[in-house]
Amino acid sequence: METLEGDAGFMDKYSRQIGAFGLETMAKLVKLKVLIVGMRGVGIECTKNLILAGPGAITIHDDGLTEIQDVGVNFFLTEADVGTPRSSAVLHRVAELNKTVTVKAHTGPLTEEVVRKHNVVVFTHTGRDELIRWDAFCRTQSPAIGFITCDIRGAFGYAFTDFGPAFLTHDATGENPITRIITDISSDDDGLVSLLGPDDDGKMHELPDSDHDGWIDISEVEGMVNLDDPTQNINTMGPYRIKFASKNVFRNGKQVPVFDPYHLKLVGGTRRFSPYVGGGMFTQSKQPFTTHFRSFHETLVSPIHPGDFGLMFTDGAKFGRAEQLHLLVWGLLEFEAKHGYLPRLYNDDDADEVVGYAKAGPSAIPGVDVDPIRLDQVDEKLLRQLTHVARIELHPLAAFYGGVIAQEVVKFTGKFTPLKQWMHLDFAEVLPEARPDDVARQNSRYDHIIQLFGLSFHHQLANVRTFLVGCGALGCEYLKNFAMVGVGVGPKGLITVTDNDRIEVSNLNRQFLFREHNVGQPKSVAATAAVRRMNDALNVLTLEHLVAPTTEHVFNDTFWRNDVDFVTNALDNIKARLYVDSKCVFYKKPLLESGTLGTKCNVQVVLPYKTASYADGPKDAPDDNIPMCTLRNFPSLIEHCIEWARAQFEDVFVVPFSDVAKFASDPSTYLHVIRVATVDHPNPKVGASAVPSELERVRALHALVTKPQVEFEDCIALAQTLFTSLFRDRILQLIHNFPEDHQTKTGEKFWSGAKRFPQAATAVDFGNAYHADFIRSVANLYAVNFGLQPPPEDEVVPESSYLRQVDTFAAFGQAHPLAPWVPSSETIAENDEALKKQQEERATNADDVGELERLLNELGALTAGQLAAAARYVAADFEKDNDLNFHIDFIAAAANLRAWNYRIKQVSRHKCKMIAGKIIPAIATTTASVTGLAMIELLKIVQGKSLDQFKDSSNSLGLNMYLLQEPAEPEKAKDEYDMIEMSEVKCKPAGFTKWDTTLVTVQPGVTLAAFLDQVQTQVGLNVNLLFHPVAELGGDEYAAVRGLMLYDRTAFSASLKALYKQKLDVPLREWVEERYQRLVDCDRPFVEFQTSCSDDDDVVYKIPTVVCRFV
Repeated sequence: METLEGDAGFMDKYSRQIGAFGLETMAKLVKLKVLIVGMRGVGIECTKNLILAGPGAITIHDDGLTEIQDVGVNFFLTEADVGTPRSSAVLHRVAELNKTVTVKAHTGPLTEEVVRKHNVVVFTHTGRDELIRWDAFCRTQSPAIGFITCDIRGAFGYAFTDFGPAFLTHDATGENPITRIITDISSDDDGLVSLLGPDDDGKMHELPDSDHDGWIDISEVEGMVNLDDPTQNINTMGPYRIKFASKNVFRNGKQVPVFDPYHLKLVGGTRRFSPYVGGGMFTQSKQPFTTHFRSFHETLVSPIHPGDFGLMFTDGAKFGRAEQLHLLVWGLLEFEAKHGYLPRLYNDDDADEVVGYAKAGPSAIPGVDVDPIRLDQVDEKLLRQLTHVARIELHPLAAFYGGVIAQEVVKFTGKFTPLKQWMHLDFAEVLPEARPDDVARQNSRYDHIIQLFGLSFHHQLANVRTFLVGCGALGCEYLKNFAMVGVGVGPKGLITVTDNDRIEVSNLNRQFLFREHNVGQPKSVAATAAVRRMNDALNVLTLEHLVAPTTEHVFNDTFWRNDVDFVTNALDNIKARLYVDSKCVFYKKPLLESGTLGTKCNVQVVLPYKTASYADGPKDAPDDNIPMCTLRNFPSLIEHCIEWARAQFEDVFVVPFSDVAKFASDPSTYLHVIRVATVDHPNPKVGASAVPSELERVRALHALVTKPQVEFEDCIALAQTLFTSLFRDRILQLIHNFPEDHQTKTGEKFWSGAKRFPQAATAVDFGNAYHADFIRSVANLYAVNFGLQPPPEDEVVPESSYLRQVDTFAAFGQAHPLAPWVPSSETIAENDEALKKQQEERATNADDVGELERLLNELGALTAGQLAAAARYVAADFEKDNDLNFHIDFIAAAANLRAWNYRIKQVSRHKCKMIAGKIIPAIATTTASVTGLAMIELLKIVQGKSLDQFKDSSNSLGLNMYLLQEPAEPEKAKDEYDMIEMSEVKCKPAGFTKWDTTLVTVQPGVTLAAFLDQVQTQVGLNVNLLFHPVAELGGDEYAAVRGLMLYDRTAFSASLKALYKQKLDVPLREWVEERYQRLVDCDRPFVEFQTSCSDDDDVVYKIPTVVCRFV
C-alpha cells in the first residue's frame, strides 16, 4: 500500500477511484486476476469497467463468431469483424483502455487449468450445465475462486455471485469510519461515553448497533488506566463493541426513555479503569465477518438466502417480482438445455413451453436438503411477455448489468457487500404496448432494437435530436449508448454535445473514450472522434461551451425550440443542473437527469407537465460549516486543518494578487469602489462596518504594489516568514493568551473538549518533509505570483530543477536564521460570538479609518512605473490535478503542520487532495450502470409512454440496493393565506404547476401600459405587481436591483406612483433594461415576469409565470 501511495502517477490516475475504494482495496485489486467468458453486450461492458478499475490481469474468452447484431451491443466490434471470433476481435481494443492491466484472450476449450489461474471468473451467455460445473469447480479450490454469472434476456436480466463456502468481508458499506470527540467516559458497568454536544458544534454518533460496524477504537484519552494491568489503558485495549444509550424526556406528563444520539455505552463496562481525566476521540472500527455462500446449483433450485424472507426487493409496484423472474430464469435455462437455443422471437409455442417449465419449477437435488422454490401463483402473462423477447440483447441492460457484475468482482477484495446471491430485475415497461409487426431482421447492427421494438421505432429513434450536456464520465457512457442503440443516426437526427473542459490524467480510468494521447484535448472533441469510430453514422454537433446564462447567445431560443427533442444531463455540479433544468421547464423539454457518488447512483426522469423537475427534488446535503473560530484557532479534526490550509492558499496566493491585477488595470475605479463601500458610503454605519475587512485587503495590496524588485531568494524569505507566522508565532501567541492551565469564567478547563492544547514549531527542520515541502511550495508559488516563473498551466518547474531541491532552501535557511518571537497585545477570541464582538468593536476604530484613507491616497499617487511592475503579478488558479504545480504540495504540508501544532494525526497527501479539491469519489462501474438505467427511460420517452411506465431510481452497487419508483408528479399551486399580502390568495387557473405559463405575445415596441392591458385581457385580472425574477436573486451583483418593481398599482410612496405613471408610456424592453441596469437581456425574443394580480373585488390571485414573447 505504501508503494502505491508513493507512485504519483498511480495516485493521480486513480484518485477518484481511490476516494471510493480506498488504498487498501486498490492494493488488493491490482493483484486480482479475472477471467471473463462471453464478449457480447454484458461481457464487454464488464470487461471495460474492470480494466478501467485496474486489476492485475484479465483474460477474455469467446470463440463465437461475430454476427452483425453483435456490433449493436459490443462497442468494440465493427462490421469488419463479422465472421471473426469475438474475443480475438476486441482484444487489442480493450487492452488500450489501461496499459497497466495485463489483458489476453484464451482461445480453444475452457479448461480447469485455465480457470485455476484466476481469482474470480465471470460467465455470461453460458448454459445451465456449464454454469453448474464451473461453479462447483471454483468452490473446491483453495482458496475458493469467486464465481459470478450474469445474463440479459430481452427486458430483464439476472446476476449471481458465489464467493465460496466461507468468504470474509472487511467493510460491508465502504463508508469512511466515523470519528467523534469524546468529552467524558464513566468508570462503571455502563461505560457511558459522552460526546461533544450540539451546543459545541458536535455531531451525533451515527453508529449502528451491529456486530460488523458497531465497534470503536478510543484514542487520546487521559486517565482511564487498566486497574488490573497498569501498562494498559482504554486507548490500547480496543476495539470496543458499543450499544445505544437512552435519555429520559417528559412526554404526556411522565418521563419516557428515548434514544440519545450524543451518548453510547461500551459493552462490558469500564469499572476496571481509573477515572477519566480528559480528551479523547473515537474512530469506528469495522470487524470482518464471514458469509457462507451456497452453490449455483443449490440456489438455482432454492434461491432465497437462509434467514431471508424473499429475494432482493427492487420496486414497490412489483412485490414478489424477483421470485417470478427466478422461475422464468429456470424455465429459460431448461428450454435452452433441451433445444440448444433460446425461445424464438414472439413465438407463442416456445413461450408456452417456458411458462410450463416455470410453473413446474426446479426439481429437488438428490442428497441436498433444500426445498425447491414454489409459488402459489405464477404470473403467466408477465412470463410469456418476457419470454417472447428473451433472445434479444438490449444494450441499456447490458450497460447496467455490466456495471453491477464488475462491481461484484471488486467486492472479492473484501470491500462492500456481495450479492446474496441472486439479483433479478425487469424493465417490462419499456416493451411496446402492442406486438410490433415490423420486426423482421434487416441484417443490421440495430437488429436487436428492430426485433424488439420494430423497424418504425428504429427510424424514430434514429431521427431524434438530443442535447447532451457534459462529456465526462457520464457523457462518454451516454455517447457510447447512443451509438449502440442508434440515437441520432437518421437524416434528421442530431446529438449536440458540449463540454468546456479538457482531458486530464485522472479522467482516464473512468472516461473510457479517452486515452493517454488525448490528455489536454477538449473532452467533447476527443469523445466525438472516439464514438464515431464505434458508429460512423452518428450525427454529432460538437461544442466546447458551458451551458449557462453567459452562453445563451449560443444555446438560444432557436436552438432550444428546433434542435432539442429531449435533454440528457451528464453534469457533476448542482448549479449547472439547476440551470439546465430551468431551461427544460421553460421550453417544455423532457430531461434525463443522472448522477453518481462512489458506488451510489440515481436517475430522475423529468417530463413536461407530468413530473416534478430536478429543482423540486432533494439536493446533496450542504457541506458542514466549520465555525470560524474553530478554523482559526481551535481545530480538533484533520478536516479542520485541511480546510484551513485551503483557505490560506486563497488568502496568500489568490486574493491579494487578484486585487493587484484589478487595481493595476484601472486604479481610479478600484479606489472609487473601495471609498464608496467604506469612507464615502451614504450610510455611515454600513461604511464603518466594511472598514476592517477592506483595510486588510488594502494593506496587502499596498504592500505588494510598493514592493521593490523581487528575486527568488526573496520568495524563500517570504516562505520562511509565512512559516513562522502560521506555525510558530500564532501558536505561541495563543499559548501566551491561554496557558495550559487556563480556566474559563465558569472555572472549567479552557483546553478541554474540542480545544486541544497546541505546540509551536520553533524552527524550520529541513529533515522534516512537511517543513521542507512547505518552504519549497510557498517559494515557488510566490515566484509565479511575482512573475518570476510562468504559470504552471503554461509551464511547470522541471523535476530536476534546483528550485525543487531541498538543499536550495536549507542553505538559505542556514544563512538566514529566524527572527525571535515577541508576544503582542493581540486579543484572541475564544469562540465565534467573541470573534463577532471583536469585529463590531473594530468597526468603530477611528485609527483604522485614518489608515485606510492614507493607504488609498498613497495608492492613488503611484507612478506609472510602479503600476506597470504590478501589472506583471499573477494570481494563482487552484488546480488539484496538476501534481507539479505545488498547489496540493502546499495544502498537504500546511494541513499536516497545522495538525502537528494541535497534536492531530497527520494524513496522506491524497486525503488532503480529496478534501481540499472537493473531489467526488467516482468509479466506472456506477457510471456505466446509471447511464444504462437512464437509457431505458430514454426509450420510453421516444415511445411516448404514460407516466406510470417511467421509473426514477436510487441505487447502491456497493450495498446491492436498487429502488425503482414512479416519478413524482409536479406540485400544484393551492389557494392559501399570504403573510405578505395579508389576505387569501387564489390560483388562476386552479392547480397550475411550474410547467404552466401565461404566454403574452406582443410587438417589440409594446409599452408598459399596453402590456399590462394585454395581460389583463388574457387572464381577466388586474396586474398589481410586475417584476423580473432578477429582483429576487441573491448575490452581490444583483444587490442594486433587489426588490425593484416594474409596476406597483398600490404603491404608497408618491415618488414611486409618479415613476410608474411616467413609465407606462415607455417601451417595455427599454424600461426593463433601465430598471434592472442591463442585468436582463432584452435582446432575446422573450422576457419572463412574475406578477401579483387581483379581480375587481380586490381578491388577490397568483397566476403562472408570465412569458412576454416579442414577435
